Amino acid sequence: AKEHLFDDGIPMALRQTAQKKMAARGVQFKFESKVDLTDIPHGTETTTVAGPVTLKTSKDEEIEADVVFVCIGVSVNKCAYENSLKPEQIERGYVKVDPYLRVEGEERIFAIGDCNNVPTPK
Repeated sequence: AKEHLFDDGIPMALRQTAQKKMAARGVQFKFESKVDLTDIPHGTETTTVAGPVTLKTSKDEEIEADVVFVCIGVSVNKCAYENSLKPEQIERGYVKVDPYLRVEGEERIFAIGDCNNVPTPK
């Protein structure tokens, strides 16, 4: 649940422009709230569900939707390292790294790519 559209790695001007254009087309936004997807079929890829659909939020609001795009992303595939690293070196599935992409607490082990916890859009 965020307070704005898109990840922080996307420039603010682009986020604001996209939000204004969508709002002009009738898109309504509910920030800082999560949607209960229990009754919506979805997998690991983007799913589209044709409406009308009634969704319930974590703030106990009901939202009527004509269409639902489930774009929750894919969780990190940590099987390559979850048994090799210490639990404190992993955060939410991502490998904790320093500014040089070295695994926290390690001098000669690097985590490069989507597995590290560098805060960039992935």
